Amino acid sequence: MTIFNQLIMLTALCSTHSFETILNSQSHQTNDSLRIVEKVYLHLDRDNYYPGDDIWFKAYLIDASGRLLSTHSSNLHVELISPDLKIIDSRIVRLIDGLGNGDFRLDEKLQSGRYQLRAYTNYMRNFGDQLFFNKDITVINSSDAVNAFSDSVNLIKNKLEINFFPEGGSLVDNVPSLIAFKAINAHGTGCDVTGKIYSSTGELVTTFK
Repeated sequence: MTIFNQLIMLTALCSTHSFETILNSQSHQTNDSLRIVEKVYLHLDRDNYYPGDDIWFKAYLIDASGRLLSTHSSNLHVELISPDLKIIDSRIVRLIDGLGNGDFRLDEKLQSGRYQLRAYTNYMRNFGDQLFFNKDITVINSSDAVNAFSDSVNLIKNKLEINFFPEGGSLVDNVPSLIAFKAINAHGTGCDVTGKIYSSTGELVTTFK
């Protein structure tokens, strides 16, 4: 084989390789352009709830490439997550033309805290959880709403107000002191109460009545 023929063959091989590279590149670009990117949005009736409440929501599935409602997926997974990141309830919401509705009934004994709603489709799971919808909600349990570290303690559940009055106006460490208190009910009149005082380490110091 002459040098001229070898050069022609080498040129043909290089051209074929370049053509395949271009085709592969175009194929990847086409696949990327055709790949559906789903995004979920939940519209809630409010952001703050009490134990026993219903969380009502409307779901929207969006095709992010065209910002239109997507019909690619028909089922939406919605999860209620506790403050310690545990799934405490879940729903599979049927989507029709990219729209769906659902609700969660909160347990009567649910503790106060910042909870989270998470929503995604099975298709979205192929790309990791960074595209999942997440929204924080607040659950308020009135039985937890006692501020035990204030000089004026508002007992919200029982609608009582208790004020403490240290002798001399202030307390001194390691010095015995007398402390008076005044308890007022929701009508603004005095009432009988009993209670206990604990140290910062949780030890019982005394009781009062």
